[in-house]
Order: sequence, then structure tokens, then C-alpha cells
Amino acid sequence: MERFGGSSRGFSRRAFVRGALVSGVTVLVAACSSATPPSPTQASSTTSTTSSAGAAPTTAAKAGAAPASQAPTTSGGSKTLSYWGFSLNPDSIKYLKSTVNADFQKKYPDFTVEPQFVPYAGYRDKEAVAVAGGTLPDIYEEGTQVAGQMATNGGAIVVDDYIKSWSDKDDIFPAAWQTSFYAGHHWGVPFYSQPSATMYWKSAYQSAGLDPTKAPTDEQEYLDNAKKLQQVDKGATVRLGGWAPGDGQGMFQGFEVGVQRRGGKIANDDYSQPLFNSPEGLDSLQYLVDLWQAVYPNGVARLPSQSPIPYFAEKKIAENLRGYSTDANDVVKYNVQAWDDLAIAKPVTSKGGTRPVSIEWRNMQFVAPTTKFRDQSMEWVHAFVSTKNNGEFCRIMGYAPIRKSALDLDWVKQSKFMQTYLTIASPYGYDVINPPGYFELRKKSADQFEAAATGKQTVKDALQKVYDIWAEGLKNAPKVKIL
Repeated sequence: MERFGGSSRGFSRRAFVRGALVSGVTVLVAACSSATPPSPTQASSTTSTTSSAGAAPTTAAKAGAAPASQAPTTSGGSKTLSYWGFSLNPDSIKYLKSTVNADFQKKYPDFTVEPQFVPYAGYRDKEAVAVAGGTLPDIYEEGTQVAGQMATNGGAIVVDDYIKSWSDKDDIFPAAWQTSFYAGHHWGVPFYSQPSATMYWKSAYQSAGLDPTKAPTDEQEYLDNAKKLQQVDKGATVRLGGWAPGDGQGMFQGFEVGVQRRGGKIANDDYSQPLFNSPEGLDSLQYLVDLWQAVYPNGVARLPSQSPIPYFAEKKIAENLRGYSTDANDVVKYNVQAWDDLAIAKPVTSKGGTRPVSIEWRNMQFVAPTTKFRDQSMEWVHAFVSTKNNGEFCRIMGYAPIRKSALDLDWVKQSKFMQTYLTIASPYGYDVINPPGYFELRKKSADQFEAAATGKQTVKDALQKVYDIWAEGLKNAPKVKIL
């Protein structure tokens, strides 16, 4: 999970509800259609040991099946599997070691899993060294856009055959499963999400002459509202009219979402060619430039980059088209007396579009090819993502569960916002873009998008340059490794 482009937190780094009221917060939803991402049952069960992304299978070996030599050993005492995670705290570690392990041991009583917290800073360096040296833990956490990387660097097994056998696999939101899909296979299992929706302060809308009961339903309405809501005093931003990506990498994340809202694609299915140098891509980038220039005008100081209390919770951001469940939690934590003033609505569409889409972070569990116990590792992952265990882990950590059945959990029903997010946001997470070189390609694209936003080059020129960057990068993508 990585956030760029400014933050309502003050620093960078499923049924439908209509006109309902949830614990005081107004929930506004408009009916729209959405595309369905690949489900686990769509993954191929045959593959070659090495292939290019999306290449046709060439052998009859079952991808993801554990070799017979890795059957559990039940003699000689307890065996301990290792787990690395950066999304852990002492309470969640305690829960994993007690309840999740106990559920896992109903099937494998001679095994246990030892969770280890590894700080996010330096995590990927540590992981890269472990991949190269064959010293990965049995199970480990990774973020939203890494399936392509894991598929090509030998860092993960294919899990298709395992998840096909899970009777509860379809209870996991399709948008969550899409995260782990690359080159015709699933490489990991999602275990938490941070969905986003449209949020705004009703009092801010009233002060700007806007109808507080009418949420923006598309990007243009959001932009028009942001212009009216923006407050500047003596050359400095006092209230940001609407959250917008505030740097090039954040713009590219918004660009991915915008292209999908318009029915376009960033790349073809096998990631061999970019497709965004298109009318959808041009319109999406133009929108992001217009939004940037409306809320971050030249010569006007932005809100300071650091704040003890997140800006949205302080009402210093009037509306947010990418309001995470964590932003709602910030309101509860820092400004709960303002809760009744908050409105949460379904993600926006493009102007005239029909698909509501927004950023949704979805972290995953991967099983290392070097483990001697694939069956046991995947069983532990399955125990971890059960409705009960995944729900409790997410309650402890403040994340959104990845299962539809989480709507029936008591704490979700009692939460001021989680039921809302699982209903109107989780189904609309964007289709994750995850070629092997994604992070490098996004970073290279950032300067071009910023140059367009600041008027240093045209939108059309920026789009062409970024397209060329991606065309070259995708052409040299490494091949898939099935281990």
C-alpha cells in the first residue's frame, strides 16, 4: 500500500444503500453498474515452468499444487512456520498466535506459525535479499501492486488450485481477488483493504451555497464543487476545496482510476502494450490537470505538509473523492462531535460515465516457493482470512475486511462507518495495475504529469511521453516463473 499526492491526513507517503442514515453520517448512493474483475475460478490450472506474461500453458502440471514431497510431517515434534508482516501490532500478533493458530491446528496440530513484525521502511530491501538468497519466510505480506513482481522474481507460488478448493472463496469481494491476479494466475490471497468513497462536510456545502443532501456523482460535479469550496486568505490555502493528487505519482494513481471510469485500460491483458494513449487517457489526464490547477493554483501556499490532526478530520478539506475508511476513523478519533456533519457517498464516475471507481488498497499474503510446507502455509492463510479471524484482525488494526459476510459481524454493525464502506466502497475498487516494473514506471511518469499540471508542457505531450516510457518498460518485462 502506498499513498501519494497529498493526504487528508496532512502528510504524503455491499448491498446498496439509498438515502440512508448510518449512526448519524449521511450515506448517499446513486445506482451505477461496475465491471467485474477476474474471480479465482477464472485462473488457468495449467502452466509452463517459465513463460512470458499471459502466454498459453505448455504443460499439464497443475499450477499452485503442492508437491507430494511436501506432505506434513507429524512425527518428531512441533514444526514452526515463519511469517513476516508490516501490518502488525502487539495485539494483532497476539491474536494470530492464539486464535488463528488454534484454528489452523485443527487440521495440522503439529504445526504453528510465528508472526514477525518487519517495519515497512526497508521491508522491500529485506524481501529482495531474501528472494535472491532463497531465505524468504514461509508466508509473508506484500502490498497492492506487486503480483507481477512476485510472479517474475520467483518470490511466490501460484495459489490457483488451493483457492479453487475453498468453499468460501466467492465470499471475498471480487475487487480484492483482482489484486492477486497476473498472467492468468492468482499469486496471493488478499487479507485486508482500505476502500475509498466520496466524503464531504455538509456544513461546508451549505456555506458555499451547495445542497448538502446532494453528493457529487461524477468528476465534473466534484470539480465544480471544489472551486466553490476553496478558501484562500493572504496567498495561503485556508480550506482545500477538494482533495486532489498533489504530486506526479499521486496523479498517476488517479490517472489509472480515471481511465477505468471512462471505460479504457492502462494496458492489454498480458501487459505487453500500454493502451492509455487514447481519448480516455487524454480526458483523464486533462481532468487531473484541471483539478490540480483549481485547488493548487500557482502562487498560493498549500496547507502545511504536516499536521498533528489529519486535515479532513479538522474540516480543512471540504470534500474528498478518495476518502478512505481510515479517514472516517480519523473523524471518530479526533473530531467525533462533528460526525453528524459528515456525508459518505459512492465513488464518482466520469462525466456521463456509468462505472463508479476509486482507489482501494488491498494487501496480500504470499507463500514462498522455498517453503517445505506449501499445504500447511496455505491452510494457515485460509484460517487467517476466515470471516471471524479476518474480521477481528481488521477490527484490531483499523482496516476493512475483505469478505462480504463481514457485514454480519457485530463490530461492523456497531461501527459508525465500516458497514457503509463495505456496502458502497469495497465493491468499486479499481482494477489494480501490476506489471513487474510498475513502481519504476510510475516513478518515471511522475515528472511528466507534474509538468502538465504546472503548465510546463501540454497534456497531450505529457501523455505521449508517459506512453513511450511504459511502451519501453513493458517491452522489457521479465518472464513469469512458476516454481
